[in-house]
Amino acid sequence: MNIFIKFNHKSKGIDRFLQSFSIYEGCKLFYVNNIQEANRQETDIAIYGGFLPQELLYAHPQFKYYTFCSPFGQADLSGQNFLSPEIDILYYVVDLIKNGKITGTITSSKALAWSFDSFIYVPPVKVIDQDDIHFTLERQNYSMIGNNFRKHRNVVNQIAAVSRLTPKEKICVAGDTFYKPFESLFNCEFYSKDLPDKDYYKAISQHKMNFQCSWSESFSYITLEYALMGVPTIVSPCIDWVKSYILRVNNPDNPQEIYQAAQSLLNNKELYEDISEGLVSFAQDINKINQEQLYKVINENIVALL
Repeated sequence: MNIFIKFNHKSKGIDRFLQSFSIYEGCKLFYVNNIQEANRQETDIAIYGGFLPQELLYAHPQFKYYTFCSPFGQADLSGQNFLSPEIDILYYVVDLIKNGKITGTITSSKALAWSFDSFIYVPPVKVIDQDDIHFTLERQNYSMIGNNFRKHRNVVNQIAAVSRLTPKEKICVAGDTFYKPFESLFNCEFYSKDLPDKDYYKAISQHKMNFQCSWSESFSYITLEYALMGVPTIVSPCIDWVKSYILRVNNPDNPQEIYQAAQSLLNNKELYEDISEGLVSFAQDINKINQEQLYKVINENIVALL
């Protein structure tokens, strides 16, 4: 039995999510640019990511799933007049399922799976070679590479907080974001999302701290990636799997609170090192638990159709 995973490689978040299926024997991943290319591989079950949902009307498999990784909160902050189209996609996907045009939707959002019976929650798993996991306490610079200027990211509050940190070091940001108005506040270093994985993992392992104080997240892969390297991330309550109260702010709308959470950890060398060392095993445990759940979900909710 084969499950074909077909996705447009331009969608980085969904790329990360669907790569996790590769740990399941029988799942085969294909990078394609359009549905016509996707139809070249014959299969009974296919999961699609990075496409508009209406494109699945032209897909051949008997059982076909759309991938929707955004949480409800992110959809609520978007729409056709905004930077991100999640709410429009969500409406379209629900309609396709209702009319029997697709089998269901794979999601990394527990809230969506709880709200819609045809949405299947799949726990995120980070696929990474052990050789790519680096731990060092020789670190410099701060990171905001998981943020952009979409409304749910809360990026301006984080910029205000990080720009006040001491010592003053570079702040690494994603190369596709619009930081021009804020360049006077801090020294930017731009990262390309096309950076090869090995170079990316080595680079993030050398950062002092990451920031992901979003209004809404379904999981936050980048927080897990930093945790696997032992690098702490200051998070908002929406990243609920990060249990440490030291790393979580109560009010992401308060840049002073974000600043204080980061600065108090940076000022305590012993605590910083303890947190860093503990993060590695914690992240590995999260990954292992999610991997076991992933196997169970695929067997019970997808393979069982055959």
